[in-house]
Amino acid sequence: MLAEAVCCGVQVDLSNIGFAYPTRSDIVALQNVTFKLEPGKLVALVGLSGSGKSTLVALLQRLYDPNSGQVWQSLLQRLYDLNSGQV
Repeated sequence: MLAEAVCCGVQVDLSNIGFAYPTRSDIVALQNVTFKLEPGKLVALVGLSGSGKSTLVALLQRLYDPNSGQVWQSLLQRLYDLNSGQV
């Protein structure tokens, strides 16, 4: 039976992220943010205006790098047997 990789995703772990925009380094945009994004899971960022939602997305897109903390990405691959339908 042939097993092919038909589903893959990236798990992202953010740990104690701190960030201030380079043009406004005196104002902290994020402080001690920690969470995990898992493949196949739906995530919603909700909060008041100015709470850092867009900043988090910019960091995830690597438009900026955090000033402190760690961002981990790991490729998770699931093999699916197309003939048996079993994972």
